[in-house]
Amino acid sequence: MDAIELLETDHQRVSGLFEQIQQSDNLDDKRALFRTIKHEIETHAQIEENIFYPFFAKREDFQEIVDDSFADHQEVREILSELEDVLADTHTAEDDSSQVDDLIDELVACVDDHVEEEEGEFFPRVREVLDEDELEHLGQELESAKGDYPQAA
Repeated sequence: MDAIELLETDHQRVSGLFEQIQQSDNLDDKRALFRTIKHEIETHAQIEENIFYPFFAKREDFQEIVDDSFADHQEVREILSELEDVLADTHTAEDDSSQVDDLIDELVACVDDHVEEEEGEFFPRVREVLDEDELEHLGQELESAKGDYPQAA
């Protein structure tokens, strides 16, 4: 699988998990789904930040989009942390499930914006500068790095 296919597959997996968590009315189910979502996003962000982005950061014409992508990841991490805190506080979460839902919606919107930028701008530019062999090699590196992160509990 080439690098872009691998990253887009991750995007689709998280999107499906977002649909599940947004449709759930059960707080325990939301907690379980959140753990999976958090793991998927963190693993994806790590392979992008450690392999994919640095590969393109060396190219001046990619510098702005790489910087924006790092900033997006930081914003997502902040929302994940806040949501994790709210879900860990059983009182808060049970007393005000709308706070949980609002944070989930904020997370979904932030990730969706990031995915739209990557798939609409970043990835097409990558396809213009790399041939299939290079994309396959980069995909293998990303796949190998994903194996360094254990599956979510």
